[in-house]
Amino acid sequence: MSRLIVFIVWLLPANVLAQNLVPNPGFELFYECPTGLRQLKKTKKWYAGNTGTPEYFRTDCDFLNGKPNTGRGYAGLILFGGYADAIEYIGVELKDSLIKNANYCVSFHIRAADSYMYIDQIGALLTTKKTYLEMWAPIYEKPQIVSNYSEPIVPELGWVKVEEEIKSEGSERFLLIGNFIEPDRHVKSINEYYERPGSGWNSYYLLDDVSVVQLEGNQTCEDLARIENTVSDAPSRDTVRLENVFYFDSDEFELTELEFKRLVQWKIGLRKYQVISATVSSNTDADAPGGYNEILSKKRSDYILSILGSVLDGEIIISNNGEDKPVASNLDETGKSQNRNTKIQIIGFDRQKR
Repeated sequence: MSRLIVFIVWLLPANVLAQNLVPNPGFELFYECPTGLRQLKKTKKWYAGNTGTPEYFRTDCDFLNGKPNTGRGYAGLILFGGYADAIEYIGVELKDSLIKNANYCVSFHIRAADSYMYIDQIGALLTTKKTYLEMWAPIYEKPQIVSNYSEPIVPELGWVKVEEEIKSEGSERFLLIGNFIEPDRHVKSINEYYERPGSGWNSYYLLDDVSVVQLEGNQTCEDLARIENTVSDAPSRDTVRLENVFYFDSDEFELTELEFKRLVQWKIGLRKYQVISATVSSNTDADAPGGYNEILSKKRSDYILSILGSVLDGEIIISNNGEDKPVASNLDETGKSQNRNTKIQIIGFDRQKR
């Protein structure tokens, strides 16, 4: 009586969806939940640029440092410190090498965490070979992209987008983000309310949503931003829509054993998806008064959510319809059995494709 429907959505033209060459740009893909400090290796593709030990945070893993810019994952690193060798870097290998003389828009989002000191120049370095120091020390190179703020990036600014248009010298394949500026060239700000400066004070920043996108023709970073704003609410090319319906016995808000097993199996299958939004719509037949049926439909929604809750990330929209939205006639038992249902519709993406 029920069906599982999967739609692959191809709504946006290829020339609108410019390819981001950064794999796992929002730190959403991960091997396992971070549980503490120094666990950047638990997110996929990213690595430390020296022997420093950056952090990986996830809001759904009970290890976080405020809110990410988007999604659930983000990284954290020390960008200025009380020790001479306390600076950390985060790097990634791009999906493809940059094309010589082609123009690219390079961007990342940075946010200052509560720290003793804040700095003003945070940058990104593109190189043909992987940059890695076998020591915990600063890397004084000339980055192509640097935050152009004349004042330090402080927590009050929230997430700050650092963005620059560059022309490739050719074959750049690695991206490294951090502080490449010598200490005396920074504009700094002291946080007088920080409780533990001591010998181990530092400037700690959070990183999210990194992007390297080739510009076409006379296109600019501003053009890309306008396109992103236009399509931000549209599904991406690997978005999937899932739908399933579960049926209840008369005057019951718990599933039968057979329907319960079917729901659990569906839940197991849902774990492969990152859910963006879910709609839960519960209904009843018309055997009882309208007010009673509305309460019964709410109990059905609550029951379903109590089972699926751990896999339903993102926004959840609940509609408790009672007897108001029948899918069949309430004049016979066959129709009534179809009306005693909860429908779940999900929008998400396959984690393996991201």
